Amino acid sequence: MPPEKRDIRLDFLRGAALMMIFADHVPQSLLSLATLQSFAFADAAELFFFLSGFVAAMVYGRTLDTRGFFAAAGRMWRRAWDIYAAQMVLLVFLVAEICAIASFSPDGGYFRYFRVEAFIAQTETTVMQALMLRFQPAYLDILPVYTVFFALLPFLLVALKRGPWLVLLASFLIYAGTQLFGWNATTHPNGEGWFFDPYAWQFVMVIGAAFGSGQMNAYKPLLRSRPVLIGCAVVAVVAGAMQFTNNVHTMFPIVPTLFLISLPVDKSMLEPTRLVSFFAVAILVARYMPSAARMARLAIVRALARCGRHSLAIFCTGTLLAILGHVTWLEAGHSLALQLAFNLAGISLLIGLAWLLEWMSEGQRAIVPLPEQATA
Repeated sequence: MPPEKRDIRLDFLRGAALMMIFADHVPQSLLSLATLQSFAFADAAELFFFLSGFVAAMVYGRTLDTRGFFAAAGRMWRRAWDIYAAQMVLLVFLVAEICAIASFSPDGGYFRYFRVEAFIAQTETTVMQALMLRFQPAYLDILPVYTVFFALLPFLLVALKRGPWLVLLASFLIYAGTQLFGWNATTHPNGEGWFFDPYAWQFVMVIGAAFGSGQMNAYKPLLRSRPVLIGCAVVAVVAGAMQFTNNVHTMFPIVPTLFLISLPVDKSMLEPTRLVSFFAVAILVARYMPSAARMARLAIVRALARCGRHSLAIFCTGTLLAILGHVTWLEAGHSLALQLAFNLAGISLLIGLAWLLEWMSEGQRAIVPLPEQATA
């Protein structure tokens, strides 16, 4: 979808989520004190999953309305293929990167640390498992969920148009199954569950798709009502105070933490505490974010929006950079200053890459007009 036809705030939020994911992947970075995980029991993953469902339903829903099911399905399955292919290419680059790093560590510790030991020891078997999305090294556990989601998205959008509440109910029951019975897909080689349990995380994407499809527009006034906003503010303030002081305490033990009680905030199964905290922040942001016209005047908004429009390339590049940052943290004695410098350099590089991709896309459109491109 051409950027001028879509609210720049959506691309800005997607770009911001990508930068937060990159910052949070680099351990013990001071920059992570400014990411969502320092102000909520959730983090940028929930934001990115929700926005992906929202934008996908908005973009492909228009194709479904104007060109029919098969045209829309073809575009969605093409996107699913792009994400799947990106996972395979990223796997090759990740293994090569870790092999290069491990050449300086004779004991093979990095192979175990980043969960690629099986790939090195049993390449033939592991390649087949990777093709089935069952082999997921460190940092390669998000795109498999996206691949499955986009493969099923055509049917989801049709169902949302016929009965959004039935779809949300079915999605919730699947989510509830993960909380009550521990439903999850398994990975190779140890049979462990997916880090992003697809049965749990689909719920965030389906909610995003329900709102992005326009089927929930009638309920927006309720979400902006005074009682709801006050409740969201209370949840956000309490969660933010607990999380921020806890994260500061982790880096600087002399600072006391307000995280004084144990809360269920497991990320893999997306426990309800995380969902409540995330949607409290999301409702407040949706209500009080400045208009698109005002935000478009800011250079940082335009820069992050470019990252959001090229989300797949930025995510993949950020993943490879984050591994270098992780190794830097391990090798440099957990240096906070060095990690902050690495984060800032990495974000600058990702923003530069997004600018280059945008410039290349504009040049291509100037030569040959392209059909509408989706960046869901």
